Amino acid sequence: KSGKLRLVKLCAEIFIVAFASITIVQNWHSGTGKTSSTTVQISTEETPPETDSTETEIPPASIPVEPEPVPVAQPVAGDNVIEWMPEFSWTLDNNGVLTVYGTGDMPDFPLDNTVEWLNHRNNIQSVILQPGITNVGQAVFYNCGKMHSITLPDSITAIGHSAFYDCSTLKNVALPNGVTVIDEDAFCGCTALTGIAIPDSVTSIGDSAFYDCDSLTNITISGSVKEIEDYTFESCDNLIRVVISEGVTEIGERAFYNCGNLSGVIIPDSVTFIDSYAFYGCSNLKNVSIPENCSTYYSSFPSGTTVTRR
Repeated sequence: KSGKLRLVKLCAEIFIVAFASITIVQNWHSGTGKTSSTTVQISTEETPPETDSTETEIPPASIPVEPEPVPVAQPVAGDNVIEWMPEFSWTLDNNGVLTVYGTGDMPDFPLDNTVEWLNHRNNIQSVILQPGITNVGQAVFYNCGKMHSITLPDSITAIGHSAFYDCSTLKNVALPNGVTVIDEDAFCGCTALTGIAIPDSVTSIGDSAFYDCDSLTNITISGSVKEIEDYTFESCDNLIRVVISEGVTEIGERAFYNCGNLSGVIIPDSVTFIDSYAFYGCSNLKNVSIPENCSTYYSSFPSGTTVTRR
């Protein structure tokens, strides 16, 4: 009986050991002639499920990157050569400064075929003409309504027809002493123009050259100008005083027509003819003195103006 009991205990111990651990022996290592053992622990704890190694790894969340700001494009940049006028080039920077380079006379442009930079007229705020350019061509800055200043080199001798027509924000212009011609309509419609000195070198001022420049207050015309052409200062509403120097011989039709605030004008002895409506509509011009031999029309002055001959 005791032998059977010992046998039962022995079997129980073997059973317990078998469930406690299993030793796997004789893992033969090739070429060594040795065995090694690996002990596998069997646990009663729940084993987590194996991960499928073929699963796609989820990348870490990426940090958002702010896009780089898009640079503001310049209206025009670099040298722009006028194809049919290769001696001239121009640049327009992001501050609205138009610079024109070249030598000799700028060509005259018909109003229906404008120079290339006028395609950017709404970006032009100031203009610099480089030395070597000898005139401002016809209509080259036509209707540049945002241009407030112009820098002219001493090489300029002429301001062309309608060169600054309707440049309504142009305030001041310094004409070089070498300028001889201010062509017709040159500054017509420059309603913000407050000051312009006409140098003694000027010999000709064309029709309507300063028409509707209603911010002008004072004008002096040198004796080198022989004739003040028709409509030259018409509708300059704020023109107060005009000095016409000795040497001028004629004042054209409607030259100062409808300059409603004009209250004083000096007419020299050299003037021999004042055309019709020259000062008509100048309602503040109460008195004027003219040379004894000066020919006039009845309509040369307003009906309320007292005209005396000396």
